[in-house]
Amino acid sequence: MLFAMWRNDLGPRLSPAQWAAFDASVQELKYQATIKGSATGSEAIDEAMREAVNGLKVHDAILLGLRARLERFNGESAEIDKIISTNTRLKTRPDDTASAAYLDSVRRGHTERRDKIRADIQKTEEQIASVENPLR
Repeated sequence: MLFAMWRNDLGPRLSPAQWAAFDASVQELKYQATIKGSATGSEAIDEAMREAVNGLKVHDAILLGLRARLERFNGESAEIDKIISTNTRLKTRPDDTASAAYLDSVRRGHTERRDKIRADIQKTEEQIASVENPLR
C-alpha cells in the first residue's frame, strides 16, 4: 500500500519515459527475486522488490533494475554458448537426412537465440550508459 501511495505522489514529477523505465526495472527486480528463489508467491515477490528499491532515488532504482537485467542476459548468454558448443559436437549418420535437417534447425534456433541475447545485452548496456550519463 505504501508503495502505491509513494507512486501516486510521485506520478506527475516523472515523464512517461521515466515511468516506463522505472516499471521495467521493478518487473526485472521481481523476476530476479523469482529466479534466485529469494521469494515465492506474489506478496513475497513484491516485498523483495520493495526491499530492493526502498530508500533509492528513482534514478538508482532504474539502474538497479537495468543491472539485474544485464546480469540475467549475461547468464543466458553463457548458457546458450554452452549449448551451442555441445551441439557442434553432435553428428548424425551420413544417410540420415531427416536427423541432419532437424539438427541444423535446432542449431539455427540456438544461434538466433544467442544473437537476440547479444542484442539485448548491447541494448541494456546502452540503456545503463544513458541513465548513468544522461547528457551523452
